[in-house]
Amino acid sequence: AEQLSPVVAVYTDGCIACGRRFAGHFSRIYINSGDSGKPVTLNLSFQTMIFLELFATFFVIGLFTIGGGYAMLPLIQRQVVTDHAWITDQMFTDIVAISQMTPGPIGINSATYIGYSVVREAGYGQFLSICGSFPATLAVVLPSFIIVLALCHIYARFNHSPIFTGLMSGLRPTVA
Repeated sequence: AEQLSPVVAVYTDGCIACGRRFAGHFSRIYINSGDSGKPVTLNLSFQTMIFLELFATFFVIGLFTIGGGYAMLPLIQRQVVTDHAWITDQMFTDIVAISQMTPGPIGINSATYIGYSVVREAGYGQFLSICGSFPATLAVVLPSFIIVLALCHIYARFNHSPIFTGLMSGLRPTVA
């Protein structure tokens, strides 16, 4: 494993869910101990690692997907079927069909069901499988929430600035 940054380095010995060995799967977390320069290894349980893998994967999907739930589907498929091999193409097709029938955004519904399925396929019980849907769902929504929160903060801070007011006045006809 290689150290990625001076603060935290995460990676790779193999996939917790499928047992395959290639980059992009968490298996250990290395934290730089500071002055000694030697990393400290956190030996987290497999259960914790699969939840971290789900969170990291879906956070990246939520961060780099623009255009809504249907725009997320190809990236979700590449990550969970091709890159991580957590589920099969047939399972992904079934998940998309179920997500379309369920009320709510298809990207969030897919993340929820994939989180459940990945933990279930890894051999864990019903309760942990249900818990697996939480990090995937939270991670796919969190980037958008953070961006909107930052925009609200910027708006509140510069709302009375003449330049900002002029900019917003110029954008108003474009949005309407």
